[in-house]
Amino acid sequence: MMNTLSAAVAVRLPMAPIDPTPDAPPGADVFETVINWVMWGAIAMGAIGLIVSVILIFAGVLDGRSSQGIRAFLIVCVGLVLLGVVGQIISALT
Repeated sequence: MMNTLSAAVAVRLPMAPIDPTPDAPPGADVFETVINWVMWGAIAMGAIGLIVSVILIFAGVLDGRSSQGIRAFLIVCVGLVLLGVVGQIISALT
């Protein structure tokens, strides 16, 4: 009984085509501006982090603690790679 009822409803109610518009919702430009500023700030902080970690490596060579600088350098590099991946994901979604 249920199958014939659902078949009858499906025949009588045609499906409307789904056609979403590719326009951004209102206020999306503000969101994109904020994301762009955050990304530029993160890139600048990453560049500063690379410079500081290289300085830590060179200073650590003098007193035997260069492993801290190398660890900082690797952490900054991983952070910048993650930043690049997040940037690509956001670019693909917007």
